[in-house]
Amino acid sequence: MSNTQNHPPHLPLLWLAAAIAGPVSLTVTAYGVAEYGPQETVQVHPVSQKLDTPALVSQIAATPLRQDEVIRNGDTLARVLSRLSVDDPAAMDYLRRTPAARGFFELSPGRSLHAVTTRDGKLTELGYLGNDDQRLTLRRDGDTFSVASTAVALTQSTAYRAGLLSGNAAEAFRSLDLPTDVRQQLGTLFGEGQLAKGSRYSVVYETFDEDGQIVRTGKVLAASINDGKTLKRAYWFQPAGQPGGYYNDDGASASARFTRHPTDFTHVSSEFGMRMHPVLKRAIGHEGVDLAAPSGTPVYAAGSGKLVKYGREGAYGNMAEIRHDGRYQTVYAHMSKFASGLKAGSTVTKGQLIGYVGSTGRSTGPHLHFEFRINNQPVDPLAVKLPTDAALGKNWLAAFKQHSTPLGEQLALLDGSRLASIR
Repeated sequence: MSNTQNHPPHLPLLWLAAAIAGPVSLTVTAYGVAEYGPQETVQVHPVSQKLDTPALVSQIAATPLRQDEVIRNGDTLARVLSRLSVDDPAAMDYLRRTPAARGFFELSPGRSLHAVTTRDGKLTELGYLGNDDQRLTLRRDGDTFSVASTAVALTQSTAYRAGLLSGNAAEAFRSLDLPTDVRQQLGTLFGEGQLAKGSRYSVVYETFDEDGQIVRTGKVLAASINDGKTLKRAYWFQPAGQPGGYYNDDGASASARFTRHPTDFTHVSSEFGMRMHPVLKRAIGHEGVDLAAPSGTPVYAAGSGKLVKYGREGAYGNMAEIRHDGRYQTVYAHMSKFASGLKAGSTVTKGQLIGYVGSTGRSTGPHLHFEFRINNQPVDPLAVKLPTDAALGKNWLAAFKQHSTPLGEQLALLDGSRLASIR
């Protein structure tokens, strides 16, 4: 008898075959279910339904339209409303007849006016923020109108700009893409000589805004001109209890005491001296210069002083006379209107707004008649040697340095001189 047990032949091979066959059978089964399982029929039933037009689309024609427009030199209210496609004779008639609405006809370049209209151009609201920071608002209620005036609190901020100049200084500054009064102040500071081609300017100036929108600009706080060889800087500084002025890094006066060009003019329409008068038709001495400019262009004080005349004055029309001290006087004539908040006896600073170009009095077109007098004798404003302001006293130098140092750093960043020095 043999002790050998009866095992199926080649048992290890059978186990191996089973191990392989199991997964294969499972895989086949799985594929079988996916491919040959029961199919479900999806029933599709088309549905047709009429949809109403959305209410928003049907209301577009009745939705008021708001538009904002920036006032340009020479603009009238009628001209601005025409650009806004306003066609409302009843509203215009009300504005003309209502004293409280007079501010709508005293528009200043650079400011904005907004109009809310129906689709056919009828006004439902008209708003304008005047130079006195009072907002005028016209509102319509059916066939009636009302005008309200409210004080607006403006937020003071600082703006920074830089760019390139070339050619004659006065012409170059007038062509800059900057607010009018900022250009005017830069021309006063640096506009007496020639500028090298490619000269770079940098400027820091005040802005006053309402809800993030700039309403007007203020003083230039610091400015520089860099032609690659010479760097000129000017900083506004006002010692306590004294009139302010512009000074360079060392505290010396950075500008002439007066400006030759108190408005942003296009050309000199009549020079100083004898001329054939355009109205009187006879030769007569012309004691100033006529600076042609669109009606409504701002007029600024040529120097700091006291308004000794400020009103209507015969052939001069609306005029202002400023006495700067016992020796110097300047005269501004034919203005269309005066700046708000000033009167005879008021003190003004150089570059302060005093009125707007016009054609009042004996005049044949909009311009500013500008006179410069020394000891009451008229001289040519475009040729006279202008006096300079005095340097800062020693008592103020430390305060001036503390004030001007951070402004100098800002100017250096703007004109690239600081970046160049650290490369």
